[in-house]
Amino acid sequence: MIIGNIPDLERHCGVIICWRQIYDFIERGEWPEFGTWLSLSDSLRVIRLNNWNQDHKWLEAHRAHFDLHYTIKGSDRLFVSLAIDETETVKPYDPEKDYVLYKSRVDLEVSLQKGRWALILPHEPHRNELETEQTEKLVFKIRIT
Repeated sequence: MIIGNIPDLERHCGVIICWRQIYDFIERGEWPEFGTWLSLSDSLRVIRLNNWNQDHKWLEAHRAHFDLHYTIKGSDRLFVSLAIDETETVKPYDPEKDYVLYKSRVDLEVSLQKGRWALILPHEPHRNELETEQTEKLVFKIRIT
């Protein structure tokens, strides 16, 4: 996981190859409707969220995409497992949805305040919880090329 704020996006351009598209999108502030995916290019899409899956505490991971979580307002708490070899698969990998669900311990907790982002690497088990009812976030899906 890499954590930063908006000016840090350019510093990580070697990893976040579409950093300029993400930066410009955030700067424009023209958010999609809640829960609606918006395609920004062939390898980049974004969704705006103000809730999370409260049905379980499983962690998800992806193989074909990076996730970049950006907090628009409020606070978003991310939970990450560093022990991929100690996870229990709850739902096998779905290549169409690009995710697998794991039961695993949480090794790292990060609170992303307004204006902060976290880049979740492929195969990195994670989940989130919005810390306030007013929290809004963007999740960018960046296809691995």
